[in-house]
Amino acid sequence: MSRDNVKRVLVTSGNQAVLAAASKPENLALGQVGVFDAATNISIAAASTPREFYISVGIDETGTGLVSGTKDSAGQVIQAKNIRAYTFRPHTPARAQVLRMKGVIPDNTIEDYAFKFEFRNAKIYRHQGTNQFTQTYAILNQKYTPEAFMDEVVATVNANDQGLVVASKVVVTTKAFTVATNATSKEYASGDDVTVPGDIVIVRADGGFVAQVDFTSISLAANKTTNLNLSYYDLRQTVIIGSLVEGFTLAASIVETVEVRFEEGDGNQIRQSEFHETGLADPYVLSDSTGTARVLPYNAVGGTKYDRICFEYDQFSVAGWQEHLNNLLTEIAIPATDTVTRGALIAILDAQATPQGFDALADDAAGASVDPAVVEPTEDETAATDGIA
Repeated sequence: MSRDNVKRVLVTSGNQAVLAAASKPENLALGQVGVFDAATNISIAAASTPREFYISVGIDETGTGLVSGTKDSAGQVIQAKNIRAYTFRPHTPARAQVLRMKGVIPDNTIEDYAFKFEFRNAKIYRHQGTNQFTQTYAILNQKYTPEAFMDEVVATVNANDQGLVVASKVVVTTKAFTVATNATSKEYASGDDVTVPGDIVIVRADGGFVAQVDFTSISLAANKTTNLNLSYYDLRQTVIIGSLVEGFTLAASIVETVEVRFEEGDGNQIRQSEFHETGLADPYVLSDSTGTARVLPYNAVGGTKYDRICFEYDQFSVAGWQEHLNNLLTEIAIPATDTVTRGALIAILDAQATPQGFDALADDAAGASVDPAVVEPTEDETAATDGIA
């Protein structure tokens, strides 16, 4: 059974402090978050541990830029004893995959060379299922030198542009170069990439280099929308599987040098969560008269990078002669640079979750980077910083 058959997405803004204790929901500013005792509807501090509580954010329902209401966590209340999961995930950016072709020494007795890429991304899977989507690149060897051959590889790949990969040549040292001896801009060990144009001239003149080619995957473009996003892809990065088909010697290879990473916490992803929440609250996201999208209440901003806190819990209730246990999920999205909001809110939520046997997430949040360019893979984290309570 789904753990989140009722979902609510709360989006904060402005790096504001959590609403002070002993305040009412109507005191929330736009984008400000507060945690409230469900019995009194009064906000709590980190030391408070009511049996039932709820989380609320000030929102603008009228488009005036002013707070006009509040949005609450899923269900009537969060019953502390029925918390089932509590997690924190910092924003982590996308990272393109890079494959490198190396070890190529063209045999001038062989005319035909070919290599192949299989491309995988969400758009390809949506259009044609799990059938292979491949492109083969053929090179006619016109007695090329190794570097000229790699130039031809780059030109061939980039001339067959499908918006999935771009090729670039890399000059790699085959011995050490020093500033004092070779007048390079920095020290190079054997096997280093040379990126400074002046250093490339020096290395080439010395003959201490080999040409290689990098193939960098291209991500799907984010589709900007204000209403119903029919072209939404959660995983926008492209994965490439490369293989040498014909002509290459055993010394040649295509290897992965940079592993792909998928973005987590982009504003468009949060908006899509809000869209699904709307469908759960009101299944009619399209107008029954025009068939077009109704105005949907998005609070996340596309392009903004968000950290996410997720609370999963059951709400026990009695109706008539039956008992019910409803599965609920509240997702709280906080801009990744809003450390004041994040730290204060997690301090309060930790106090509610730790008595139920969950680990505190304050250390996980404190260790998260506020730099949107820093990749933070979960598998590289320790048990104390993996965001799982």
